[in-house]
Amino acid sequence: TAGSGVQHSEFNPSPDTTVHFLQIWILPQTLSLTPSYEQKVFMEEERSDHLHLIVSRDGREQSLTIHQDVDLYTSLLTADCMLSYPLRKERKGWVQVVLGDVVVNEVHLGAGDGLALQDCDQARVNALSDTELLLIDIG
Repeated sequence: TAGSGVQHSEFNPSPDTTVHFLQIWILPQTLSLTPSYEQKVFMEEERSDHLHLIVSRDGREQSLTIHQDVDLYTSLLTADCMLSYPLRKERKGWVQVVLGDVVVNEVHLGAGDGLALQDCDQARVNALSDTELLLIDIG
């Protein structure tokens, strides 16, 4: 959390390699928190062909903690992999495609695309190619 104030910057230190950067801001439920920072590596095998929890309010399943009613999952899907994620009626979802192509609830998404999920009971994901994606379950 940036909390009561953190300064930072992002840059690509390489003069000849392009960088692919995804930045997602989630506002905390409480303002002026003490600034904090967590970092963790999630291995490919933990994320292969299923959704793996990487961020949650309570840090369950060895995920990073966040000050919001949000669960953030990641997955590395092989082509033709299909999975679904149930969404409770009072919650919303967001799918962000990092790399690859998928169909989510009959909507085609490519790299860089995102899809808001509301008033549906699940996210149905079908990977058309090897794909990296994020799924956010929002309270």
